[in-house]
Amino acid sequence: MLPSWIRTVIVLVLLVVAFPSSAYVLPPTLIPPAPRAEDVVGFEIPYGECDLFYGSETPIPVTQSGMTIKAVVPSIHQTNIAFCLFGNGVARYQTRAFPPGAYTFQIDRTYTGFLGNQIVETIAAIPFTVTGSPPQEVPIPALGAPALALLTLGLFLLSRKRLAPFLCLALLLTGQDASAQTYAPNVVQLLVRADVGDPSSDDVLNYLNSSPRSPKPPIANLDVGNPTGARYLLQQRAEGDFLDYLNANPQSSRAKLERYLIVEYPTGTNLTTVISTLSAEPQVLHISKPLPIRFSSAVLIGYGFGGEPPLTLATPDQYARVQLNIDSAWARAGGYALVGLADNGLATTHPSLRQFSATGQYLGGNFIPVASYDIGSRPVADDANVDEAEPSVTFGGNGCPHDGNGHAVASYAGHGTHVAGLVAANSDGQIKGTCKNCGLAMFRVSRYVCAAPPVTDVFPDVNSEQIPAALTYLTDLGVQVLNQSFGFQAPYTDLCYSAPQEAFCVALAHAASKQVMMVAASGNWRQEIDFPASDSRVVAAGGIQESHTLWDESPGTLTNCPQVGSNSECGSNYAKAPDPSNERADQELVAGSARIWSLTYPNMTWNPIIKCGDNYPGPGYAGGQGLCTGTSMSSPEISGVSGILRSVNPLVAPSTPTVVSGQGGIRTVLAQNTYQALAGIPKSNQLGFGYPNTEAAVKRMLGKVAGAAIKNRVTPLFRMKSTGASDYADTTSPQFALALRYAVASYTSDGPTVPGYSAFPYEAGTTPPPIPKAAAYVLTTEYTPRASYPPLRPLYMMSKGRVWPSGCNPDVPPCVVNAADYTLMATVSDVEQAHAGGYELRTIQGYVYSPCSPEPSCIPPGAQKLWRACKTAASDCAVFLESERSTFEANGYTSAYPAASSKLLGYAYGSTDSDGDGLVDGFEHVVGTNPLMSDSDGIGFGDAMAFPMVGLQVSDPCLGAGSVNCPGEKIFANGFQ
Repeated sequence: MLPSWIRTVIVLVLLVVAFPSSAYVLPPTLIPPAPRAEDVVGFEIPYGECDLFYGSETPIPVTQSGMTIKAVVPSIHQTNIAFCLFGNGVARYQTRAFPPGAYTFQIDRTYTGFLGNQIVETIAAIPFTVTGSPPQEVPIPALGAPALALLTLGLFLLSRKRLAPFLCLALLLTGQDASAQTYAPNVVQLLVRADVGDPSSDDVLNYLNSSPRSPKPPIANLDVGNPTGARYLLQQRAEGDFLDYLNANPQSSRAKLERYLIVEYPTGTNLTTVISTLSAEPQVLHISKPLPIRFSSAVLIGYGFGGEPPLTLATPDQYARVQLNIDSAWARAGGYALVGLADNGLATTHPSLRQFSATGQYLGGNFIPVASYDIGSRPVADDANVDEAEPSVTFGGNGCPHDGNGHAVASYAGHGTHVAGLVAANSDGQIKGTCKNCGLAMFRVSRYVCAAPPVTDVFPDVNSEQIPAALTYLTDLGVQVLNQSFGFQAPYTDLCYSAPQEAFCVALAHAASKQVMMVAASGNWRQEIDFPASDSRVVAAGGIQESHTLWDESPGTLTNCPQVGSNSECGSNYAKAPDPSNERADQELVAGSARIWSLTYPNMTWNPIIKCGDNYPGPGYAGGQGLCTGTSMSSPEISGVSGILRSVNPLVAPSTPTVVSGQGGIRTVLAQNTYQALAGIPKSNQLGFGYPNTEAAVKRMLGKVAGAAIKNRVTPLFRMKSTGASDYADTTSPQFALALRYAVASYTSDGPTVPGYSAFPYEAGTTPPPIPKAAAYVLTTEYTPRASYPPLRPLYMMSKGRVWPSGCNPDVPPCVVNAADYTLMATVSDVEQAHAGGYELRTIQGYVYSPCSPEPSCIPPGAQKLWRACKTAASDCAVFLESERSTFEANGYTSAYPAASSKLLGYAYGSTDSDGDGLVDGFEHVVGTNPLMSDSDGIGFGDAMAFPMVGLQVSDPCLGAGSVNCPGEKIFANGFQ
C-alpha cells in the first residue's frame, strides 16, 4: 500500500484535474468606473460555485497608504469539489468617497486554507482617478418671522424635557428641511419602449454608465440634466426560461418592470425639466419621480423624545380580533395562504414569528425567511436579513453614530413587526393574528436615514423607488395576499388611470394579472383615501376604534390630535362624500386601528407621539407586545381575513366588491358578510361595507348542502414538473404554481386536467401558462368532514436549493444553478429533520387524512393513499397517489426522506369524476352530494352548476325532491353500492 502522504498528493492532484469549470473568481471591477469626489467608491467580484464572498451587505473598511487604498474581503474557498455548492454570484461592496486624485485600489481576499491556515491573496490592483470636488453644504432654508419666533421660544424650552416633543413637532411643521427628516435622492423612473427598432433598456443603461459616453445617445436628449448613472429597478434580473418568456411577451406588465430603469442626477437638478424633455421622446414609454410613499403609522424622524407619560388605558386586549369574530372563524378554518408584506422588516427572532428554535425545534411561527428579502438600502446594499433593527448603512445626514463598519442601529423600529403580528402571530402566544397559519413573506423597503446634527437619531424611511420592486418580487414568489400598510395622497382620483405606465401602477397590474388579493391602508389624515388603497384593484382598509365607529381622535377639531395643530395621525381617511359616478375611490372595508394590541420589536419604539411600540401602554407592558395606532393596523387585519378565505378555496379570484346577489369573488364575500351588510345597513362613505364577520365569510366560502354549512372542501394539489431541474413540486395555490412556471428552469403541469379550471390566471395578450393539472385532491381546512373519518394533518411545503445536473458548469446550458427540490412533509418530526438537512420551510398546502388502522376499512370513501418518495440519483422527492405508485417507483422514486420516516403522508382523493358532472368524486364525498348522480336532488340544475369546486356556491344542490340522495355516503351504507 502507498504511504498516506502519497495517497493525499494523488487525491489533491485528482481534485485539481477534476475541478469544475464553474470554479472561478473573475477580476473585480470598480463602481463607478470613473468616480467623482462625492461618489462612494465600490467594487464587485464575480465568482463561481467553489468560492463565496460575504460581508457585501455592509460597507467594507479600507486602509490607505499614500495613494494606495486597500480592502480585505472575507471569503470561503473550497478545494474539494464535493463542497462546491455556493452557486454563481456577484459580491458587491462599497467603501467611502475619496478626494480628487490618482489612486490604486488593491483588493485582497482572505480565507481559511486546506491546512487550517489563514490565506491572504491579492486579486486585483485597480488604478483609478477621482475627479471633481465634493458637494457644498446646502444652507438651511430661511425661516419666516413666525418660525423664528417659535425657534426662539423653542431654545428657551429646550431644557424642559417634557416639552421637547412639542418643540420638535413645531419645527416639523414650520421648517421641515432644517431637520433632515427625509432622504430624497435625485432620481427618476424611466421605462423604455420595446417596439421593433427601439433601443433596449440595456443600451440605455450601458450608455448612462459609460465613461466617456458615446457622442450619440441611444435616445435623443438622454443627457439632459447631466445624469450620473443608472441602474435597473429590478436588480435581481430574470434568467433562463423566465427571461425567454419576458422576451417573447415584451408588452406584459412583468416585462415592462424588467425594463424599468432608475436614473440618477446631480443634487439640484431640475427633474421637472428632465421629465418634460424625455417624455416627448417616442422611445420613452414613461418617466416620473418615484411616488412619495410613507407608512400609514408614521414614524417621527430626526428627533429625540423623552419623558413620555404612560398611556392611560385599561388592560389592553385584542378588541379588533373580537370585532372581526376571528375565534369563531377559526373553529371552521384557520387559514394557511402566503401573505406578502412590503414593510419595515420584522423582529426575525420574535418567538411569535420564528419557525424554529436555535436547536432546530419547530415553534410554529409563520415568518418565512426563504421568501423574504431586504431591498430597502438599494442601490448600496441588500441582503436576506429583514430584521427591523439590523445594523445598516445610512443615508442623508451625518449626525448619527456608526460602528467601525459604517453601520448604524435604528432609533425606531416595530412597524413591520406589529403588522406581521396582526396578520399571523403564532396562535400559541398571547398575541394571535387574524390568520392562524398564514405564511409571512416580508420584503423590507425602508432604509436608515441620519438626522441632521446635533440630533443623533437614526430612523427608517421608506425607499419609495423600491416599493414597485417589492410588489413585483412578492408576486413572482407566489403570494396570494399582498398587504400594503403605506400610501400617500395622490393628486388624481385614479392615479393609475391617469398614469398606467407608472412603475407602481405596472406592479399593481402584474399582481392583479395573477389574481393576487391586494389590501392597503386608507391613511391617517381624515382626508380622501390614500393611494394605493384608492386603486380599484385594491381593497381600501379604513380604521375604526373600540366603539365600532370611524377612528377619529378629535372629531371636528385639531384639539386632541396627537400632533398639536396637525391632522396627521388624527383619524382614518375615508371617501369624503358619496360618489354616484364612482370616479373616486370608496372606502371598502374597515377594521380596528386605534390602540391595537399586537407584536412589537422588543425594547423598541416606533412612534412615541402616537404611543406606538414596546413601551405602550406603559410600565409592565413590554417584551415584544404593545400598542400602535393607524390604518397600518386595519390593513393587515383585513389581509389576514383574506388569507383565511383564500385558503378555504384557493381557486376563487379577488373579483370586485358588490352587495347584490351573485357568485363574485373574495371581495364580494367580504362585502356581503360585514356586520353592517348582514344587518341590512347600506354602504357608507366612512365605513364602506363595514367590518367583516369573518365566521360568516368563511361559511359563505365553504357553502351549504341540504341547508347545513359544510365542514370542508376539496381542492386540486397542482402538480408541477421541471425537466430542466429534475423536480416535482405540488401546491394548492395557483399563484405559487405560476411562480414555479416562471422560475429559471420553468415547471409545467403534470397529470390529469382539473374539471372546471381550464387556465391559471394570466395577463391578457400574453402567452398562456400551461393548463392546470392535478392527480391528487386535498382538503382545504383542518377539520375532518365526518366524525367517523380520521383526523386531518397539514402538508408542509419545504424546499432546498441545488444545482442541476449536479456539478454542472453554470456557463454551459442546460445547467440550472437556481434549481430546487420542493416536497411535502406531514409531521413535525419530518419537518425538523428536513430543516436540519438544509430544507427551508414554506407554507401549508392543504390537509390530508392521517394514517389510520385497520386499512382499508378506516380510509374514507373514495380516498386513497398519498405517498412521498425520493429518487436519490436526482436529489428529488415526489408526491403521488397509490394509483400512481407503480409508475413513480419504476422511475426510481423509492427512498424515504428523512431516512427513518414513513413514506405514507396520509389519504387524499384522486381525479376521478364518476358521474361526469365536472366535480371530482372526492369533492362530492366531502361536501355531501352524490358522486354517482350529476344532479343529486333531481331538479334539473346540476351539482357542478349549483356548487362548483372552482367558484362560490350558486345554490344548494340538495334541497329538491331527490335530496334523499344526499349525502352521497348513504348509498354505500351496509356495503351496498
